Amino acid sequence: MNRTLTCVLISIVSAVLQMGCKNGTNKNTGHPSKDSTLVTTTNTDSSAHFDPNSEGVFVRYNEAKRLTTEWNAAIDGNQPQDFHHLYADTVNYYSKILTKGACIDNKTKWLTAHAGYQQKIEDLEVYYMDDDTAGLIFMARFTKICIDKNDTTKIQSYLNFKRATSGWRIVKETDQTTELNRAQKSPNSTLKPGENLFYYGYWTDTRDIPDFGHDEVPYWFSLTLNVGKKITGEYSLYSGTMRSITDYLVPEGKIENGILEITTVYIPESGMSLEDYNPDEVSDSRKEHWHFKIVNGNELVCLDKDNGYLYGQSLFLQK
Repeated sequence: MNRTLTCVLISIVSAVLQMGCKNGTNKNTGHPSKDSTLVTTTNTDSSAHFDPNSEGVFVRYNEAKRLTTEWNAAIDGNQPQDFHHLYADTVNYYSKILTKGACIDNKTKWLTAHAGYQQKIEDLEVYYMDDDTAGLIFMARFTKICIDKNDTTKIQSYLNFKRATSGWRIVKETDQTTELNRAQKSPNSTLKPGENLFYYGYWTDTRDIPDFGHDEVPYWFSLTLNVGKKITGEYSLYSGTMRSITDYLVPEGKIENGILEITTVYIPESGMSLEDYNPDEVSDSRKEHWHFKIVNGNELVCLDKDNGYLYGQSLFLQK
């Protein structure tokens, strides 16, 4: 991992640790302080007067889980009236900016047209981005199981929550299909010459993992590309549960019609640099070919279904 990336990550982790202290979170016990309180004013849905230091981080995790469960129950039970206390005044609803009323109308009409529809969720994960040092936006990622008549489908789905003075509310609802369509429909773009550092990192609640010694851990994904006559670089990911970094070389890449294609090569613990790389000496089992849609030159959306967690996810330009 290069020196620039290391400095960036140290800065981010330091900021997040400061957030934990400000939020009254005891990092030794993994629980918010007992004096964590909510701020209330007469403005029912504005976060302008919300003090982020007034709630511990695990209070926020709990709220994200609770709202996700209630959101799913309202859909599964065909109870659209329950959406009124779930959505914010304005919602990014599957890439469309809607008022709360329009969002609820949309949901109500859909449920009416799909009588008997059932919905379950599994693999729920709540988290916040590691550059959100005030913890203003919390997120939920889960598999949505849709049962419509005799058809059952599963899709990766997402909810974003923001604290209003009346409580946490849904400010964004989307899914993997929507995010991929958004990227695919964006105008073709390219990358700037020189170094491009793309990154995605977050902290996640791990209290539900049995016999695990930490209540929250970080994950991050980093892709550094040097763009010139050739495209080379490296990709790294950190798993907080495994407490390990996995590195890949990017010995070659190309951009065509707004799509970045790169070859990645797993780097064993013994290490390997671009100077050491010899394609004839690397087995095909260590090579992978990844594809990203470039959005506005500052976002990469992974298009490969077999790329596990990254599929449909975005990496964002840092420098």
